[in-house]
Amino acid sequence: MERENNRFNKEVSLFRKLSFLDLPLFDFAVFGSAPMVAHGLKRSINDLDVIARKSAWEKAKTFGTPEVSRSKFGSVISLMGGAIEVFDQWPPEGKWNIDKLIDEAEIINGLRFVRLEVVAEWKRDSSRRKDLEDITQIENFLRRYRGDQ
Repeated sequence: MERENNRFNKEVSLFRKLSFLDLPLFDFAVFGSAPMVAHGLKRSINDLDVIARKSAWEKAKTFGTPEVSRSKFGSVISLMGGAIEVFDQWPPEGKWNIDKLIDEAEIINGLRFVRLEVVAEWKRDSSRRKDLEDITQIENFLRRYRGDQ
């Protein structure tokens, strides 16, 4: 039980750290696997991936220096030893409109999260073996949520 609580506390701590940055709510959204944590579908993540635009991106730049992202598409600001990464684009190039992702994000506990449908699509497109179980969990959750048994 204690080990499980430690994992939960890590995620709470990551979300709390993001909240402390006080980024303008309507100019960022949490992406990656963290929306699954927000919905109770995943227990553990190592970091938070955040997409940001306009005032949120400008504020993030006051905490760190933008660098070329690992995907070579857009820039990333690594904060708190890499615990939070703030991106101005989301790969692959041309696939995602971050304005739309942010505008359509859902608010959970005071933070904006990219919708699970989008997370599943991104994970499918990424074709990473580690994402297969996540995709199944999201699809099952969405079927139950929508009542599609």
